[in-house]
Amino acid sequence: MSHKTEIITAASTLVCALAIGFVMQSGEVAEQRYGETNVAGLGNVPVVGTPVPPVSVNPVARISEDDPRLRVNGIALTSAGIRSTEDTETVSVSLLERPEKEPAKVEYTVRTSCPVVAEAETRASAMLAMRVEAPCYAGETVSLSHKGVTFSDVLDASGRMSVDIPALEQDARVVVTFENGRNATAASTVTTIALYNRVIVQTKAGTGVQIHAREFGADYGQEGHVWSGSPRDPESVGTGVGGFLSTLGNPGTEGEDVAQIYTYPVTLSGASSTVDLTVETQVTELNCGRTITASTMRVIKGGDATVKNLSVDVPGCETVGDYLVLINPLEDLKLAGK
Repeated sequence: MSHKTEIITAASTLVCALAIGFVMQSGEVAEQRYGETNVAGLGNVPVVGTPVPPVSVNPVARISEDDPRLRVNGIALTSAGIRSTEDTETVSVSLLERPEKEPAKVEYTVRTSCPVVAEAETRASAMLAMRVEAPCYAGETVSLSHKGVTFSDVLDASGRMSVDIPALEQDARVVVTFENGRNATAASTVTTIALYNRVIVQTKAGTGVQIHAREFGADYGQEGHVWSGSPRDPESVGTGVGGFLSTLGNPGTEGEDVAQIYTYPVTLSGASSTVDLTVETQVTELNCGRTITASTMRVIKGGDATVKNLSVDVPGCETVGDYLVLINPLEDLKLAGK
C-alpha cells in the first residue's frame, strides 16, 4: 500500500508543479510587456524591482501532452483527501499486479503404506517361533529384544525374517526395532516355561564369546559337549538326550548384538547329574589385544533373571588360535533327575 501512496503523491506533485509553472510564467511575461499590473479595484499597480528579461518560449521544445514522460495512467485525483486505513487496505492493486509464475513442480514419492507384521507362536520346549514381515525395510538390520536379551539380524530381500527364540517368561513379548526407530511387538503365552532352565550370554559379534555345556561328565568333543559346533536342536529334549544351544543374531556381522541361550529341562528322565558350564572365547584376529565385554543371565523355571557383567583383556595377536576360559562366570546347573 505504501508504494501506491508514493505513486499518487508524486503524480499529484507533478501536475501541480506544471500548473504553478504556467501561472508564474504568464505573470512575468505580462510585467515585461506592460511594466505594471492592472488589478481590479486598485487601478494600475507599478511593478517594483528589476525588470526581468523576456522569456523566450520555443514551441519546438514544448513538451507535448502525448510525451510518455508525462503519461500517468490510472491515477484518479479526488477531494477525498487522506484515506483511512480501511480505504488503503482496499485500494485496487491492478496497476501493480503481474502474472504469477506457475509454481515449480517437484515430483517425489510418498510412502503412504508400510505394513509391518510381527508374530510369535509358542512351540515345543517353550520356544517362540518369531516371524517378521516388513517389505519396506528389506535388507535392513533389525533389533529384537526379549526380557533383557537383545540381538540383531537382517531382513531378507523380501523384508522377511524367521527365528526361534527360547522364551524367558510366561507372558512373552518380543519387540522388533527398525533402523528408523519404528518398532512392533509380538506376544505369546508360554505355559510350559517352568519346565526349563536357561543360561544366556550376550555380547557383540566378533568377540568370540560363547557357552560350552558339558553334560553328565562329558569332556570336550564328546557326546554331551554342547556348544556352537554341536548345538543340538529343541527336539533333543523330547528324546531325553539332553539340552540344546540357540544362537541368536549374526555372529559374522562385527559389532552387532548377538546372544547364545543354553536350554536344559528341569527334570530329565533317567539322569541325575551336573551340567558344567563355562564361558569361553577363542583368540582371533578380530579380538586379539582388545578388551571385550559380555553379560550372563540365568533364568530358572521362568523366574527372574540373574545378571552378571564380564570384561576380559584378550592377549596379543601372537596368541591367535588359543582359548580363554572365564573362571566360573556361570554357576553349574544342578539337575535333579527322577
